[in-house]
Parts: sequence; structure tokens; C-alpha cells
Amino acid sequence: MNYSKIKSILNSIQSPIHSRIAPTPSGFLHKGNAFSFLLTWILVRKTGGTLTLRIDDIDKNRKRPEYLQDIFDTLHFLGIDWDKGAKNPQDFEANYSQHYFLEIYQKEIEILQHKNAVFECICSRSEILKRNNKNNYDGFCLKNNSTNTENQKKAAFRINTDFFDKKNILINDCQVNVSTEMPYFVIQKKDLLPAYQLVSLIDDYRMNINFIVRGKDLISSTAAQLFLAEILDKKTFLETTFLHHDLILDKEKNKISKSAGNKYNSFSVKFFRENGGTREDFLKEFCEWIHIEPKESLQQILNLL
Repeated sequence: MNYSKIKSILNSIQSPIHSRIAPTPSGFLHKGNAFSFLLTWILVRKTGGTLTLRIDDIDKNRKRPEYLQDIFDTLHFLGIDWDKGAKNPQDFEANYSQHYFLEIYQKEIEILQHKNAVFECICSRSEILKRNNKNNYDGFCLKNNSTNTENQKKAAFRINTDFFDKKNILINDCQVNVSTEMPYFVIQKKDLLPAYQLVSLIDDYRMNINFIVRGKDLISSTAAQLFLAEILDKKTFLETTFLHHDLILDKEKNKISKSAGNKYNSFSVKFFRENGGTREDFLKEFCEWIHIEPKESLQQILNLL
């Protein structure tokens, strides 16, 4: 990411950005998360838009109270404010958890079923790896007409990525083939909970988000969600602008993963602030990432842009 690209984006925008930051309470937030949130905040505030805090807690098995608290602690440490969304962990649990919206997600799954765009899959991860020697699912249950109606709790729903002839999704001049990159991705897990790709799309749609900031590692996820939006006729989502920024790398040039935050090490913002790091120090690192002279406050960064 660099200053000139940010300026180019801002110069091209004709209306306010309505965006969101969407952390998951499955680990301590790391530097990569924080830089992405800062970039989103800057773009929203510079255009006079609105920022929503959406916490993706649909995966209840990985959610922990300490990780939820860390989201608010990190945002306050960074100086990021938001216009919509929970004010604190208690407000989130009482009013904003994605589990309050399961009926909305289920209706979309039923639409996909009605359109014959999904199929049941009873394969385990080990079975997929054994057949394929890789993580990408091979469409085994679709090709073998497998159904599991008598015991649906053991079946997942997958999207048929052969549903459309149009499989190449154009994202920022980049062509992504959904069938190759995200073949037959899951939209409902075996525990009957909706999966991330569906939930993220529906939440962005119902929140009227028109600009999404993500890392380059999520381009395939964006393609999957645009593919779903085509099937579900979510026109406003199809008009969303996506910015996929460069990733934060460690000393070995590997991307900082979510597990890096889980481990409470030097990559986590929690570790940084509890070991003497200040907001000013952190913002200076962010400035280096976007290739501008060091600034000590978000307002100074806004003024420069």
C-alpha cells in the first residue's frame, strides 16, 4: 500500500464511503488487522462517510471472551471511532451477535436451495485430502448425486460453482476463476450454522456497505461472495468497490496469519501495547507502511491526505 494509491482512490470517489471493519473474536488482533482497520477509517473519514463495527462471531466454537474484549481494547488504543455497531462487549452480546440474525441467513440458504444452486456434502476433511491430496474440494458428493436427507446434521451445504457459465469474476482488473480458486465452497456447515462466505455477503448487503477494504489474501473470498451475490440477485453488493491491500509480512517475508495473534506474541497489538508500545509508535509504523512521513495522530494523517 502506498500514499499515491490512497490519493488516487480518494480522488476517484464521488460519494461518501460506507464501510465496515469486521474482526473475528477468535484470536488477539495483530498488526495486519490493525493496519487494515486504520486504512478503512482514514478512507471513510476523508470522504465524510460512515463506519460500522461488525464483529464476525458466527463461528461460536472459536469465540472467546478475551478475544472479544481485545477488539474494543485495540480499537480504543488505535484511536478509531465508529458510527454504527456495538459500544462494548456487553452491548455486542446483547444486541449485535450474528447469532441473532440466523433466520435472515437461513432464508437466503433456502433461496439457494430453491434455485438448485447448492448440494449436500457428507465428506470429512480427511476424506477430501485422501482423494485429492489438497484442500480444494473435488465435488465428490455433487458428481455422485449423494444426499443425506435422513440425517442432515452430518451434511454440509456447498454451492455448485458450476451453476453459472460465468465463472471468471473481475475484481480490480484481476480475473478470478471461482471454480478453480474456491470450488464448491461451503455455505452451511454440518452444525447447521451458515458459513462465513454467505454471512459476510448478507451482512454487507443489509448494512448497505459500498466499500470494502481487505488484504490481498482474501481476493478469492471476494470472488466467492460476488458469485453468491449474482445467484441471490444482490445488486448493490455487486456494485461494491473493493480495495485489496498488501499484506503485512514477518522477517521471513511470510504473511502474518490469524494464529500469530492467537499466540500473544510480538505480532499482536495486545502484546505491543502491554509492553510499552504507544499509539504514536504504532501510527509511525502504519505511516511507514503507506509510505508517508511519520505522523503521531490520525488527525495529522488525515490532514496530509
